[in-house]
Amino acid sequence: MSPCTGFRNLVCKAVTLRAPSATLRGRTVTLRGAGVTLRGAASAATSAALAVKKLGMSMGYRLAYRVGKRIGFRLGKPCIPFSRQKAVLHQRADMIRKIIALAAPSLLAVSPLPAYAAAGELFGGVYAHAVDTPLSLETGEGGADLQLGYRGAPIEGLAAIGRPEPYAFVSVNTAGDTDFVAAGLAWKVDLGRLYLRPGIGLSLNNGPKRRVDPATGERTELGSAVLFEPEFGVGVDLGQGASLEASWVHISGARLFNSEQNPGIDMIGVRVNWRI
Repeated sequence: MSPCTGFRNLVCKAVTLRAPSATLRGRTVTLRGAGVTLRGAASAATSAALAVKKLGMSMGYRLAYRVGKRIGFRLGKPCIPFSRQKAVLHQRADMIRKIIALAAPSLLAVSPLPAYAAAGELFGGVYAHAVDTPLSLETGEGGADLQLGYRGAPIEGLAAIGRPEPYAFVSVNTAGDTDFVAAGLAWKVDLGRLYLRPGIGLSLNNGPKRRVDPATGERTELGSAVLFEPEFGVGVDLGQGASLEASWVHISGARLFNSEQNPGIDMIGVRVNWRI
C-alpha cells in the first residue's frame, strides 16, 4: 500500500520517499517521509506535516494531530483551503525577502561588517497593536505584535548628526492583522543608567489594499505598503549588556504616500535589548 494513503492527492503526487531512520527516546523510528521533496510554495510546511505524520505512528496520533494543526494541516483531514495556505506562505516568504533587502543597506553600507558584529545588539518585544492615540484613527485591527530585530553600532561617519545606530526589525501580529518590517536610524541619549532612544525609519507592510468598516462605510486601510516608522523608547541599563525599555512604535504615511488615506497604527509595549 502506498505510504501516501490518507493524504490529499495534491501532496501525494509531489512526494518522493526515502527511508532514513532516527532515534527517539531510545527507540528507532523509520521516517519514510523525512527526505521528502515537494513542489509548490507550501513545500516547507507540507514537508513538516508529513514528518509529523510519520512520527505519529510511534508517538500517538493525538500528539501528531495537534502539532500538525499548528502548522496549518490536520494530517490527512481537510483544514483550511490549500490555496489560502499557499497565499499565506507566499506572503511570509515575501516579508523575509523584503526585510533582508530593506535592512542590508543601512546595516552594511556605511561601516564594515566586523564593527557591527562586535558591538551590535539583538532586541525583541511585545506590543499592543492599534492603540488608540491622537496620532492614529480607527482601523478595526487588534491583537498583539511580536517584534524581533537587530541594532548596529553607532555610525562614526554620521558624527555630524549624532552617530545614530542603524536598526531593522520584523513585527508579526498575533491576530492576523498587519505585519510589517522596518529599518532606520536611532539615537541613544544616555542619562546615567536611564536613556532615551528616538528613531525614524521606513516600513513595509502587508495590510489590505482596500478595507471598509461595515458599520460606518469608511475606508480603514493604511493607504500604502510603504510608510514612515517613527519610534521612541525610555529604558534602563540592567548591566551585562542587557537593557529594558518601554517603547512606542508608529507607522503612517503623513499623507505623502497617499494624500487621501492615512489612518496610521500605534503600538506600545516593552522591548528587551541584549548586546552581542
